[in-house]
Amino acid sequence: MNKNFLFSTALMAIATVASAQSLSQADVQVTTPSTEKVSVLKVKATTPIATSKQEASTRANGVSYLNPDGTYWLGINIEGAGYKADLLHVPAWQILTFKNTSDEPLKTKWSINGNDVSQNVTSEGNLEYYYINPAAKTDAAFYLPTLKSNSGNHSFTLGESNTTGSAVKTFGNAETTLCTTAKGGMTPIWSDTKGYIFGSDTEINETGEIIESIVVSSPQPAASLCVSNILYHVYSKSNTPLSSGAKMTLKIVEAKANDKGVYLPTDNVLYEMTAEEKDVLDGGLFSDLTTYALVFSNKVYDPATESMIEEPLTLDKPFSLVLSGFNQKGVDMGLIATQFPEGEVLNSHMTIPSEEGMFYSYGSFNVAVMITGYFNGIQVDDRINVLKAPDEGGIATATYEGGEIEYAAVTTSQNWIEEYDFGFEPELPSWISWELDNSYREEDGYYALTFTCEPSEGQDRNWTGHITGFGGVKSDNTITIYQGKYTGINDAVTNNNIKVSTNEDSFILSYMEGINNVNIVNIAGQTIATYELPASGQFTIPAANLSKGIYLLKFNNNQTIKVVK
Repeated sequence: MNKNFLFSTALMAIATVASAQSLSQADVQVTTPSTEKVSVLKVKATTPIATSKQEASTRANGVSYLNPDGTYWLGINIEGAGYKADLLHVPAWQILTFKNTSDEPLKTKWSINGNDVSQNVTSEGNLEYYYINPAAKTDAAFYLPTLKSNSGNHSFTLGESNTTGSAVKTFGNAETTLCTTAKGGMTPIWSDTKGYIFGSDTEINETGEIIESIVVSSPQPAASLCVSNILYHVYSKSNTPLSSGAKMTLKIVEAKANDKGVYLPTDNVLYEMTAEEKDVLDGGLFSDLTTYALVFSNKVYDPATESMIEEPLTLDKPFSLVLSGFNQKGVDMGLIATQFPEGEVLNSHMTIPSEEGMFYSYGSFNVAVMITGYFNGIQVDDRINVLKAPDEGGIATATYEGGEIEYAAVTTSQNWIEEYDFGFEPELPSWISWELDNSYREEDGYYALTFTCEPSEGQDRNWTGHITGFGGVKSDNTITIYQGKYTGINDAVTNNNIKVSTNEDSFILSYMEGINNVNIVNIAGQTIATYELPASGQFTIPAANLSKGIYLLKFNNNQTIKVVK
């Protein structure tokens, strides 16, 4: 058995591309949570505008872009501690799109740390990028893209207003506190003499009607988002946000985008939680105001302990957080507002329900709602994912560079240290048993899964499946275990109306009407082949001359599928 196996040349190739854009710890202060309090920024009221009339707004100089849909900024935890830098938290091993919201998107150019990345730009002017996961080593941070006008007179980089720094990170090994908006200017009050910006004394129209609920909406998370709790930083003029007997309610509902791309809540309730006096914790967010953390968790009844326990939840759809209960006796609180520091460039937003069917937004303000959780992810090394067991029974092995490897290598974005953390889809048959070896995790970043098969008694048999984990996360690549003879095609990816399967010598495409062109792009962003696709809906791309590794298939309908040879 090869004990010195180096995890995934394909992934290391990606790492080489990405590391040219990576930040050292000296470049951006991101490794230690700051206990420094956020200073209070006094702000003026902005005029409510109906989201049905709201267009995607850009900066004054006309050059801007959005963080990828369903990615989140590192926030401030229950104790009021957070990172000084603006850090964008993204899932690993996903192709993410930075949407160009400039006035003239096609008259701009993208770079990362001064390096041109135009090969990753779509026909609409958006940037597609792929981030690795540092596995057990969590000190890797990556530069955020810079977008410039072709004239060079104007440019925009997310987080550029933060003098401490900004970066992209794929945090692993621990859950983090995520915020739908960068921290920006944070405040709970209009001024020292007036009331809350969003809270129990906020009037939302001329009749003096008090706000009842606040909605924060988000596109679909970029990967399965596993959540421990959701918290709101709040301020109370009476130092009693919730009196005994009062309750706040948080509904997480599925959201749907309107014709302007603004996500609004539907009637489909995914989760419902309440918070009462005991769920209000000391916060310590500001240096000159006493703040609190209003914490919501998914409490369920556990028959084993005959008590209520907190159970993690999963967000994998566009969602709205509907917080209600402000207009009731015993509630005296205002939510902390945050104003996006680079202008009204938001793909997550705060709205106030008003008349039935209408929602109003306050300019570039959002609510500083924090989601405690993490992106889950699994990656199977595609070089040793087909393993053969002897007919007489025993350990299944993969062939690699003339040697044998007695395991499949799997890396995850979080620490999965027990066998019960791992699942299989479909389930393993009774003739296969498996064991987990996590000794490689700390140094090499992967887990070794060893599979042992019973005697085959002359049968040709095989199993092919995915690794699964909490929240429904599933590996892209499969693992195959077989005895006897095996010839098969491993399904790669089905993406809406395109299906791609691979074998050693070809990529096999099935597609719907209207898809007529595909480019093959290597991991360096170079287009190495282009094919016109027949109207039959079936086409086989020859791949015998391609080196082993990861490729992107880019279709004329702007879909991109990752395949592995």
